[in-house]
Amino acid sequence: MRIMQLGKSAAYPSNRNWNVSYLIDLNGGYLLLETPPSIANQLNNAGITVDEIDWIYISHRHGDHLLGLPMLLVDQYARKSDKLISIVTHADVAEVARQVVALVYPEIEEYMRDHVRFVILDESNHFSTPLKQGFSLRAAYGIHGVPSMAVRVQDALTSMVYSGDTASSEAVEGLALNATLLIHEAGAAVSDKKKNHTTVAQAAQLAASSKCRQLWLTHLETTTPDFVATCVNEAMESFEGDISIVPDFHWITI
Repeated sequence: MRIMQLGKSAAYPSNRNWNVSYLIDLNGGYLLLETPPSIANQLNNAGITVDEIDWIYISHRHGDHLLGLPMLLVDQYARKSDKLISIVTHADVAEVARQVVALVYPEIEEYMRDHVRFVILDESNHFSTPLKQGFSLRAAYGIHGVPSMAVRVQDALTSMVYSGDTASSEAVEGLALNATLLIHEAGAAVSDKKKNHTTVAQAAQLAASSKCRQLWLTHLETTTPDFVATCVNEAMESFEGDISIVPDFHWITI
């Protein structure tokens, strides 16, 4: 499985950084995790067009995860693309997404009906759906100020789990069991506990208890060398696997 990080910053990115987003190569198309406000520029930096994206996953309604969606859809509309994009999320995000697009680009509502499909994750499908080329997606609720879900994407050989925004969560821990890679937020910095976010130590402890092989830390307040080193050192106290704060816009095979 190949993954590209498009950004790892929290809600207010520091200079030359980008909000959290990830691309997963589905062997012929892409799954995009999160649509932050600057996602069009992030995809440009990655050399990816909206026509190459088959699936979009949005963890929750907060602006740093959702507000780029109208720009992607209006780009698709402007290209007169016939491609169908599937947006996988829970009902709360789907309703807000429809409202936001209708508010800022009402002229594409009809186009959306024919070219955008919402796949709603709920108990009726056990919070899971097949993707393509042998890939599948499964989700579980985290703990945040609004409904937010973590997601697990896997193929026959590997699996990755992305936490979304969440406090330390037993449900996310269960979702991450034996994952090849856990991408977990550390928005509460190193030891400063914030409601609805996770510290570095908590993310590392969850990776250890889930028996993951690799841990990437994301949703960071800053990415200065000193801060990155402090985060990695803190995580090493609880997790013996590979720990990274990875660079943006590079394909990484797990």
